Amino acid sequence: MMDPCALAGYRSQAYWLPSRLMCEAPTAELLTAILESAGSAERIDKSVDADLTRLRDAAYAVHGDEQRLSELAAEFTRLFGGISARNGLAPIESAVREGRALGESAAAVAQFYAEAGYPQPCPEAGPVDHLATELRFLAFACYSEARAWRNKEQTAAREWLEREQRFLDEHVLAWAPHYCAAIAARTKDPFYAALAKLIARSCMADGREVRQTLRITRSLSAAAVPPTLRMAE
Repeated sequence: MMDPCALAGYRSQAYWLPSRLMCEAPTAELLTAILESAGSAERIDKSVDADLTRLRDAAYAVHGDEQRLSELAAEFTRLFGGISARNGLAPIESAVREGRALGESAAAVAQFYAEAGYPQPCPEAGPVDHLATELRFLAFACYSEARAWRNKEQTAAREWLEREQRFLDEHVLAWAPHYCAAIAARTKDPFYAALAKLIARSCMADGREVRQTLRITRSLSAAAVPPTLRMAE
C-alpha cells in the first residue's frame, strides 16, 4: 500500500482538476494542466489511468487550436449551463436526485462542509451541491487528511477518511455516476465524454480505496493497543 500521506495528497490533486473542469470554461491553461497531470501510481483501479489518458489525448487534440477551443467552450455551456439545467441535466445534486434546486441535498452538503471547516469549497461554481463543489470539498478533505498523516495525527487522519467515506456514500456516489453517464451519452465531444467517464470511475474507485485504507489503518491501530486494553474496550 502507498504511504497514506502520499496517497491522500495524490487523491486531493485527483479531485482538484475535475472540479475545475466542471466549473470553468476550457482555456489553454486548463488544457496544459490536464496534459501535465500525474497518473494514479499505486492506486486500486488502474482503469482510471485509461480514462485519464483518453482525457489527455482529447486535450492534446484541442491544445493550440483556437477554433477547437472555441467549440469546446460552446460544448461546456451546452452541457453545464442553462440549457442542460432545463433538460434535467444540471450538474447539481438536488436537481438530479430531487428534480429541484436547493433541495434537501443542498442543505445536507452545506452542513457537511460547515462541520468539516470548509463552508464554501468552490464559490465560483454557485450551488453548494454542484458537482464541482462536491469534488472540491473532497480535494480539501484529502488535503486535510494528508496534513494529519504528515503531522503524525493518526486519529485525525482516520476521522478525515471516515468523513470522506460518508460524503462519497451519502452524496457523490449517490448521483454523480448516474449524472456522468448521462453526460457521456449526451455529448459527441471526446473531451467531455472522457471527463464524464473519468469522474464517474475515479469516484467509484476512490470509494473502494477509502474503505480499504480505513480497514488497514484500523487494523494497524488495533494491533498497537495492548491485548488487555482491547479486552477492556
